[in-house]
Amino acid sequence: MKNQIYLLFRSGSRLRAVSPREHRTVEQQAGKLEEQEGTIERLKALIATQEKVAVQQKQIDRLTTELRKVNDRVELINSSPRLWRKNTNKNNERTIHEHTD
Repeated sequence: MKNQIYLLFRSGSRLRAVSPREHRTVEQQAGKLEEQEGTIERLKALIATQEKVAVQQKQIDRLTTELRKVNDRVELINSSPRLWRKNTNKNNERTIHEHTD
């Protein structure tokens, strides 16, 4: 039988003997696990950013729609004779006056 060196590790309340090869394997797996945890955290941050961008895009879309409505009203006002209402006259009646330049 070949002489082998074992490393002792505490596992809970017990000691466990591990060969150097097993130890390297465990260390490699631990390194991969740390890398995966880092990737998960970066992905969570990316998802949170994308959610914020989606909310902002909805706000932009609503504002764009409102801006188009206002723009359409302005174009309508500029393309037709100018009319405005006076709220009251002497007899407390509504009247419409045409504005001429």
